[in-house]
Amino acid sequence: MDQGILTFEPEEHVYRVDGIRRISVTEAISKGGYPPSAYFTEEGKIRGKAVHTGVFLDIDDDLDRSNLHPMIEGYLRGWFKFRAEARFVPIRELCELPQWNHEHDYVGTPDVVGYLNGKAMVCDVKTGDSSTARYQVNAYSMFPQIAALAPCVGKYGLRLRPDGTYRLDSYTNPNDWLKFIECLKKAKGYL
Repeated sequence: MDQGILTFEPEEHVYRVDGIRRISVTEAISKGGYPPSAYFTEEGKIRGKAVHTGVFLDIDDDLDRSNLHPMIEGYLRGWFKFRAEARFVPIRELCELPQWNHEHDYVGTPDVVGYLNGKAMVCDVKTGDSSTARYQVNAYSMFPQIAALAPCVGKYGLRLRPDGTYRLDSYTNPNDWLKFIECLKKAKGYL
């Protein structure tokens, strides 16, 4: 079962393993009782996608910093500041890589994976509501390729702000993983 072929359809945000649709991390969290914030807007969705694209292009060393759109420029300044201050080193091949946890049968795409001050970490990047980041990164940390990085992978939420600042939250509560599993079971109809 752990050798299945994972595919991802980004427009519909649908993951499949061997052609069978699987529950994603964000879908499990939403269906499990933590739906997106009431102030989640289409503008915020567009902004978040643009900032994530900018972060990924920066990780790829393919971002033209001199020509950033005003809507995302401040958020990306926060990303640049975080990257410099935290001495963050990305693991390019694991950033934005769709993955599957075959043991618990869920899928997802971690935003950022790398080393924070020399220690392995997974991080969810947010430009708005970050209330579910703790559950997301706990789920992502259990993907086999990420879990293999270290005995204990750091779990973080990075909130980028429009004024060029950021807030990095560390999630160390083991109950966050248990809450995710509870959400996953609800989403699968087990509870």
